[in-house]
Amino acid sequence: MQGHINQALHNNKFVSECCVTYPDNFFDWKITATFYTALHLLRAFCENRGVNPGKNHSEIRSSLNPSGQQITPFKPHAWKAYNKLQNYSEIARYDVFLDAELENEIQRDNFEESKKLLVELQGYFNSEGINLEDEAA
Repeated sequence: MQGHINQALHNNKFVSECCVTYPDNFFDWKITATFYTALHLLRAFCENRGVNPGKNHSEIRSSLNPSGQQITPFKPHAWKAYNKLQNYSEIARYDVFLDAELENEIQRDNFEESKKLLVELQGYFNSEGINLEDEAA
């Protein structure tokens, strides 16, 4: 579990440092790293409960979706936030625009939403005993 928390911390630190160094650029990478922060928190959550959500995004969707047969309870509001964050990450990685300025503005807005979704997920995971805190802190 701690390995996933450590990776989430690493990803979160990357986003923070990228925001300081490049406040107006690289929103695609900021969004992607924000999603992977959430993914590692999700994996820590599952490991803490003694379940394996799967090896890939499709398996995770299948094993944790509240509308399906979940391997462990996962609140619908958290599932919705996780899915939105994953969608923003996929948009950031795969949708390209001809107008770089327009793309940057769209990605900036999506990053702002991604940050809010991560905060929501962190609150949920925290309530379930998974904290995005460095053990050394």
